[in-house]
Amino acid sequence: MTPFRLAAISDMFIKELRTRMNGDGAEAFQQERAALFRLCQAMRGAQMGFSSDEEVIMATKFLEDINPLNYVAKEKKSQIHHALSDMLTAILRRVGSSGDIQKFGKDRDAQVMQQWYKSVANVRTHISKWALDQKKHYSVGYPLLASLIALEPETVFSVHMKNLVEQVHGKFMKDSKTRVLTLRCLQECVQAYLDRYGSFHSDKQVTDWLTNCLKTPMANVCKGTLSLELKLGQDLGATMLKISQIVASKAPVFAIKGIILELLQSDLFSCQHIGLQALLNMALSAPAYHSARHPEVTYPGSSPSQQVVEIMKEGSSP
Repeated sequence: MTPFRLAAISDMFIKELRTRMNGDGAEAFQQERAALFRLCQAMRGAQMGFSSDEEVIMATKFLEDINPLNYVAKEKKSQIHHALSDMLTAILRRVGSSGDIQKFGKDRDAQVMQQWYKSVANVRTHISKWALDQKKHYSVGYPLLASLIALEPETVFSVHMKNLVEQVHGKFMKDSKTRVLTLRCLQECVQAYLDRYGSFHSDKQVTDWLTNCLKTPMANVCKGTLSLELKLGQDLGATMLKISQIVASKAPVFAIKGIILELLQSDLFSCQHIGLQALLNMALSAPAYHSARHPEVTYPGSSPSQQVVEIMKEGSSP
């Protein structure tokens, strides 16, 4: 998306946002809120560009303008904050998952990137204080924090991401009312880490980080303390599958040993069911994964399922 187009879209969105935040009368209020939520859903597809200094400048302005806490409604202000946070998370996640995060900002003007990083840090600081303020903000605040940290400079990424994982472990796992949010938030953390380091850190470094991040939650999942059943609107089974998929793309051995086998060895049917689904997903993706990395290697005369077995035996892919 060109910087001019992003500017035009964001200006229109902000104008509509300010107009629809507050409706006169109960019926008008509900209608305006519903329309606003649809706008936020549509804006999730907005793309920030970083291929030129102009695009970075516009992305910086967009981030500052869309800061969810800039907008305070007269009634039910958390609804607005949550909708904008979820929207911004989706937009930022796309940048972090672009595949070029290691090269992010390398060819841009240093001052332009410095302003971008300053804006990211400012928004992160505001969101962090807000998310910690009340438990009802956790479900949208922490994923947004992970997406913001994913776009911070190398010098601060590791420290902030480590602190975020520790907060998720400490705050969510110890409280039965927030425990269901653990996997949702750790999914964002795992995604951010693997997008940045999955192809650059050694296997041991990646395994150590994933173990530190997922070992305790996996133990709770397998014991039933953190149930994968649909609960409080949280489809944790689907989230667990998504985590296994994310990990399998960069650390397939850990996905099998640290996630799938743990689920299959659990006494709980829900864990076994999700484990089998995750294993099936990996098996189906293995031939394509292996072909992309090793196009010269084939297994003549073997069926697709046999090929998957051979690939998994090699340990070079799931």
